[in-house]
Amino acid sequence: MPDSKPYLPGPQTEIGRSPLRDIVAIVARRKWQIAAVFAVSISLVAYWTFSQPKQYEARMKVFVKNFRADMVVSGASTAQTSPPSEVSEAKINTEIELLGSNDLLRQVATASKLATLESPQGSAPGDQQQFQLERAVARLHRDLKISPVRKADIIEIDYVANNPHQVITVLTQLAASYLEAHVRIHGSPGTYEFFSKQADHYVEELKNAETAFTDFRLKKDIVLFGQQKEEILRRASEASSTLLATEASIHEYMQAIADARAQAAAAAPRVITQSRAVSNQSSVERLI
Repeated sequence: MPDSKPYLPGPQTEIGRSPLRDIVAIVARRKWQIAAVFAVSISLVAYWTFSQPKQYEARMKVFVKNFRADMVVSGASTAQTSPPSEVSEAKINTEIELLGSNDLLRQVATASKLATLESPQGSAPGDQQQFQLERAVARLHRDLKISPVRKADIIEIDYVANNPHQVITVLTQLAASYLEAHVRIHGSPGTYEFFSKQADHYVEELKNAETAFTDFRLKKDIVLFGQQKEEILRRASEASSTLLATEASIHEYMQAIADARAQAAAAAPRVITQSRAVSNQSSVERLI
């Protein structure tokens, strides 16, 4: 009975043929399609990259520290001060919440004029400014990244914007507003207002002192302190030299007078032995 073999449709794989040769063959047959797809992909990526606006990033770090030490009240004559404790995770989280609070960010957005960069579309005619401010605060919430640094008492703040001046202005204003809010919250009641009034008072005194100093300069005709000081010192030095020379001359004259007096005292006195009067002195002089 003759042997019968089963029929297998399709091409049969050759025994010992490498799959790598099949891949190379496929790539060789489809090389133009692969090159076209690759070129289109690179072009799309390059177009998307260059069409995106430039982004500027700034970073700020806030160091959290316990400034005040706990006072131990006892009956002893001297008060004991306990060393400041380590900053807890709750305190760091409190500072993070303060940095990201709506009131603080609204102050930053108002001072940095971020509302002018928002579009008023979708708002009522009378509420455009408030709508722009709220959108600016929401965008600030999204662009600000506030996170604690691991194993450190530091809070890191990152901000990204399209304008480099805006990045610097926002972070600077954020730092100033945060310090003001931190002092107001953690300080004693009334302390911030007291020191604020004292600071304003001393600023006013400084302005008054500068005004009085300016009036004094104008009254005394003082323009260039350095040159005028050098001129006065030079004149004082010349006057001092002249005074010393005059004193030396006076000493010499006094010595000469003393010598003359001594010589006059040592000379022999003159005695008048005869005195004669002539009546017509002019005629006698002509005869002589």
